[in-house]
Amino acid sequence: MENIILNKESDTPLYIQLYEQFKILIEENQLEKDKLPSIRSLAKSLGVNNVTVVSAYK
Repeated sequence: MENIILNKESDTPLYIQLYEQFKILIEENQLEKDKLPSIRSLAKSLGVNNVTVVSAYK
């Protein structure tokens, strides 16, 4: 997703950054589809581990 930018040098863990950005996108109705992206595809597009995305989705 091009709307999501993670700062790997931030003190805030990546999964929290991801969670917070999804929360904003949902609140502002900016998601293009009814479903969130798959864990693998999102992890690959962001260059993070699958566990990071799983943690954010929880």
